[in-house]
Amino acid sequence: MKLYFLTTNKNKTAEAKAFFEQPDVKAHNIEFRAIGYDVQEILDPDLKLVVEKKALEAYRYLNQPCLIEKSGLYFKGLPELPGPLGRIIWNAVGERMCDFLRKGDTRLATARAIIGYCDGKRIRLYEGSTNGEVAERARGDYNRSTWDPIFIPEGDKQTYAEMGRERKYKTSPVIKAWRKFIEGEFSNVTHTQTPVKTNKLSAESSSFPSSSKTGGGGRWVGGATKGKTKPVGSPAGATQGQGKPAGGKKVSRTPGPR
Repeated sequence: MKLYFLTTNKNKTAEAKAFFEQPDVKAHNIEFRAIGYDVQEILDPDLKLVVEKKALEAYRYLNQPCLIEKSGLYFKGLPELPGPLGRIIWNAVGERMCDFLRKGDTRLATARAIIGYCDGKRIRLYEGSTNGEVAERARGDYNRSTWDPIFIPEGDKQTYAEMGRERKYKTSPVIKAWRKFIEGEFSNVTHTQTPVKTNKLSAESSSFPSSSKTGGGGRWVGGATKGKTKPVGSPAGATQGQGKPAGGKKVSRTPGPR
């Protein structure tokens, strides 16, 4: 089975490829393919909503079942923040994010990651999370395009950026989310599906009501797509990270890898 993962973030691609190289994952005969396309994101504090919309936009671009990932860092002392806006805030202020917490505030935090999978009929979400704390200052060189330099996972003294990809792998919320995706999509677990009778994932509208009831980590958004799915052999508009479909039409984008 081919799985298409849309991102322009090289670290996300490397971490995902490392996961799919694990023997127990390879046993499922999955052909993992990363597509270098910058999927647009909405600005919203609700991480699940951001992922739902992003997964839908990814499917509309590729016209194939595909995956996206989005992470967020949540400070206990600042409920719901910075959340899915963390990368934008990090790019703007860097390690000054550490100073958002005042003296006396708890530095406890949770890193969350959600994998969104859209096959044209439904969107399912798989979430992983890791508890930890916010460092006093940024430390480490790995993945400095986001908040890895300021998050210390529970039970450790190093930030993710100090650990590097191999050590981060052990506690990464992204890897936990990938694991739930594999368990949910390639196991015999029975999911509970809540159909939406009238909703359609149409190219005319980017908004859709979601009715969700999860089972085994899946969030269901019902509906059928208009039109036929193109053959998998040659994904429409596949790019090499330039943010442009094959036809050359420019796509608006926000700065930074996703």
